[in-house]
Amino acid sequence: PTEMLGKLMSIPDKLILKYLELCTDMSLEQIGEIESGMKSGKMNPRNAKMRMAEEIVKIYHGADSARNAGEEFLRVFSRGEMPTDIQDFAAPDNEKKNGRVWIIRLLELTGLAQSKRDARRLIEQGSVRIDGERIESVNLDILLDNKIILQVGSRKFVRIV
Repeated sequence: PTEMLGKLMSIPDKLILKYLELCTDMSLEQIGEIESGMKSGKMNPRNAKMRMAEEIVKIYHGADSARNAGEEFLRVFSRGEMPTDIQDFAAPDNEKKNGRVWIIRLLELTGLAQSKRDARRLIEQGSVRIDGERIESVNLDILLDNKIILQVGSRKFVRIV
């Protein structure tokens, strides 16, 4: 549900009303109130989009899941906190050399990068972090003796165990 809500939050503002009309159970009167609020400036489009996303998630996953996904989205993306549900990944032993894995290979193994070239680009753009610290070298070997959080951008997290 959180991933679904996140994808919905990335739609352009100009599509909010169409999504409300076509993808939710909201009445035309409720949608009209949101439209009026956005036009008058009384409602921030981000708030309208959050309402739209929660309404759609609610249809597929239930009200509690929609509310939790909304709270998680705000916590992670608005406040910059770590998500509560991070996928675990254990690097295969055959990839380790002296307990270390090359950062480029680790990004590829976890699926956070599609290829070595993609991993290199992400690092060079400053999009890769380990435990919140930006990785600046494509030549870094990561020691895997403790759990670490590998992050790409603001939405992709993996716990290396």
